[in-house]
Amino acid sequence: MPPWPADPHFSSFANEKMLTDLEKGKLLAWIDQKDKSDKKSNTGRIARASENTTNEPFLGVEMKEKYLIDGNGKDNIAQFLIPIKLDKDSMVRKIEFIPGNRKAIHHANFLIFGDSMVDKSRLKYYTQVQPLLETDIPFIDPIPAKDLLYYGGWLPGTDALTFPPGFGFILPKSAYILLTIHYAPTSIDANDQSRLKFYFARDTVRRILETITFGSAGKVAATYPPLLIPPDSIMSFEIRHTFVKDFSLIYINPHMHLLGRNFEAILIFPNNDTIPLIKINNWGFRWQYFYQLRKVLKVPLGAQIIIKAKYDNTSNNPFNPYHPPRLIKEGVMTNNEMMSLIFVGAFYKDGDENIKIP
Repeated sequence: MPPWPADPHFSSFANEKMLTDLEKGKLLAWIDQKDKSDKKSNTGRIARASENTTNEPFLGVEMKEKYLIDGNGKDNIAQFLIPIKLDKDSMVRKIEFIPGNRKAIHHANFLIFGDSMVDKSRLKYYTQVQPLLETDIPFIDPIPAKDLLYYGGWLPGTDALTFPPGFGFILPKSAYILLTIHYAPTSIDANDQSRLKFYFARDTVRRILETITFGSAGKVAATYPPLLIPPDSIMSFEIRHTFVKDFSLIYINPHMHLLGRNFEAILIFPNNDTIPLIKINNWGFRWQYFYQLRKVLKVPLGAQIIIKAKYDNTSNNPFNPYHPPRLIKEGVMTNNEMMSLIFVGAFYKDGDENIKIP
């Protein structure tokens, strides 16, 4: 079972990957019994489940061809434009990114926009793979953010995102995906051909999803002090933001790189109630989830979010990309650092707080 980074004594999530003591006891007893039976018969095997066992209608799309990841020991960021053609507009209730090379991918972002939303002359710049240099960062977007149908991403450890009934987005019959993949440094050449799956709702999507990114690579609030970590130092940073509109929260996703040690986020409501969102005591870069709330949380106008994170840029950090340590700046490259928290939800409507999340 993969590790579950979030502190269960601080907050609880619907997609927790943990076993109770009773479940652990049953599993150990089963292993013991299985071991005894396997000594008598060596015919057992593990069955593999198919990717789609629910018979849900879905669309699968992938990169047109395999992408060669250069084994030159450097970060590699590339963009792929993937067209979508459907018989009709369809309502998406779940979306899944399936990495073609899990070991190589640092993270992926995907922007979805309709065929009618952009000047076609602008698309010519995205019809081929676009290897990006560090000077090309921040991200290249083909259309204004306000015209996006959906913005999503994948990080090591994340699963498919399933939205509550009535929540989602409409995928037009003619659309595009701009897929940006950050490949981590590698010393050997490798290939990747990642894909996405869109699972369609059988009922009507009435609530269009919104994504808010606090901190690095976002447009809402910045770190304080600025995210700059001198060598041989352990530093803490904060992000604070006050909501100017009611928001219905479904998922959260914290993000840091290799120097991250711990992460914590809380909400303080206007009535001074404190809502613990997430606490990660031992950050692990390879396990970064979209944490699914058990039910929709209403974040009222005037609520304040406070995010705190600590970074270890010393030789005692086994994950430090540099020995001896160097000055680390904010950026998307693996040897840079980030501090961000993503909210996935929708603008609030009466009764949202009573909706359970599947």
